[in-house]
Amino acid sequence: MKHVYVLLVMAVGLAIWLAGCETDNPGTPKPNQRPAVELSVAPQDGDTVEHNKHLGWWGNDADGQVVGYHLLVDGVRISFTTATDTTIAFAAPVTEQIYARTFAVLAVDNEGLLSDTAHRQFYVINWAPTASFDAAGSIAEGATVGHAFRVTVQATDTNASFSYYDLSLDDSLSGWMGWRRDSAYLFAAPEIIADSANFPEGVHGIPNTALTAGAHTLFARVKDAGGAESPIISLHFTVADGFRPGMDTTVTATYGADRFYADGSVYLSTRTGVETRVEFSASAAAYSGEINAYRWQLADGEWSAWSLDPVVADIDAAVGDYQYSFMARDAAGGYSDTLRYFIRIVQQTLSDSVIVVDETADGNGNPGSPSDAQADQFYANVLLGWNTRQIDYATHKVGPTSYVSPYDLRNAGVVVWHADDQANLQLDDNTRILGEFLDRGGRLIISGWDVLGTWSGGTTDTIMSFGSTHFARKYLRLYEGRRNAARTTLGFDGNGEFPGCRIAASKLPASFQGRLHKCWSFQPSGECLIMGRMVVSDSLTSPFQGRSTAYLYYQSFRVAVFGVPLYFCVESEVRTLMEAVMPWMLQGLQ
Repeated sequence: MKHVYVLLVMAVGLAIWLAGCETDNPGTPKPNQRPAVELSVAPQDGDTVEHNKHLGWWGNDADGQVVGYHLLVDGVRISFTTATDTTIAFAAPVTEQIYARTFAVLAVDNEGLLSDTAHRQFYVINWAPTASFDAAGSIAEGATVGHAFRVTVQATDTNASFSYYDLSLDDSLSGWMGWRRDSAYLFAAPEIIADSANFPEGVHGIPNTALTAGAHTLFARVKDAGGAESPIISLHFTVADGFRPGMDTTVTATYGADRFYADGSVYLSTRTGVETRVEFSASAAAYSGEINAYRWQLADGEWSAWSLDPVVADIDAAVGDYQYSFMARDAAGGYSDTLRYFIRIVQQTLSDSVIVVDETADGNGNPGSPSDAQADQFYANVLLGWNTRQIDYATHKVGPTSYVSPYDLRNAGVVVWHADDQANLQLDDNTRILGEFLDRGGRLIISGWDVLGTWSGGTTDTIMSFGSTHFARKYLRLYEGRRNAARTTLGFDGNGEFPGCRIAASKLPASFQGRLHKCWSFQPSGECLIMGRMVVSDSLTSPFQGRSTAYLYYQSFRVAVFGVPLYFCVESEVRTLMEAVMPWMLQGLQ
């Protein structure tokens, strides 16, 4: 009986649910309502305004959405837009003449239904622009030019709208080329204009076929978007034959973050991903021309394609010599002469070769003013028997620049840097090459009068300390140096296996009495060998007596530094000293 009751309840519930599914007729759907539109920014009816106006509107659709607007000028649809504002230049071609104009907007909803028209009726007035040739972008009045040049026309408009530009060559009546938005024009050879990859953007190319040699007049005019035209302007010039672009002789070459040396050489980097980059340039300014493109050639290979970019770049270039040729062409299609440029990427090979860099002032320095020949002979004598070669710094140059380069040192093991007569500035100028040479296992002997003067300046009793990145600390292993300003130095005593040397009075002026000033004592790092200690005439009172003035560092690279100039010491004693020093410097070299 309980089961029958449950079934009865379920049946009644189902009947009630089915009855509830029946509904009344909902009626006929309402038709789509037209959207609405209103002008929010516009002249009032009957106003007189400038011809170029900013206009705005807004629309609404109660039962859908506005998808866009038709814009009408004088009853003619001119565009469809989804924007709610624009700027229109109404036609007004005659200066100060008043024109009646109508602007209207129709909104469109998502079912294509149009709104009523929102419109205004007003008057517009316009003033013609004036034209001029832009001095920065045009040839000068009366210029003599080649068969290609650029002119730029500019417009001045008190009620500015879009501007259009037009040119005519030698004919201001019927020779006009047509209105364009481009204000820059380039007369050029037809094949240059056709090479779109290298033709400048935003510039209208005009074939130069009519630019015959002789006098010409260029006419120009502008008009605004309302149709008002400026008065015609003119530019007079003369075309001459025979002009060609010229290659600039200054070429910029970099190897990673470094520049190449004066002779075009650079050491091969120990890093990867290093870019070799050579930048060149040319000019056609002498005849108001314009460089159109560049190309380059490596050795006797094929020329590159013409390009706007005067750059040659290579990643991880190998050791070797690279002979480049560069060329430019102008917009008339004329070619420059070929400019050649040479670079070398050098691998250091250490050997027993000794290079003496002689930076003597050649008779113009103190003390004693030795000649270049005297300095050369001195080092030839004290290094006799070793494989030596000399570089005279004053004459070893490219143009006005003296240099020592990786190519000079590529097969050397030891460099002897002679700066014994007031030529110390060159030492500072060459810390890069000396540091790179030492980084590659090279060895260096430095001897100089006022040897650290390049960093201290002045002539006083100077104490200098060197930070960890300074060349003197990093490569000469110096913590501190002190200059003897008094003329008291007599030479230095030897230490251990290294003999001492005395000042040779015969090499000095008589007034020096065999004594020198501007000699340096040192406090080198602890791993250095002390080779000599200074001897002075006032030994009882001078702080320089017995101080280190010659030392040797012999770890990851090898450096010997002399604070007393060797050239002014007794030659036979310097020869004996070198017999002790050179085996240390040449150890491990072949």
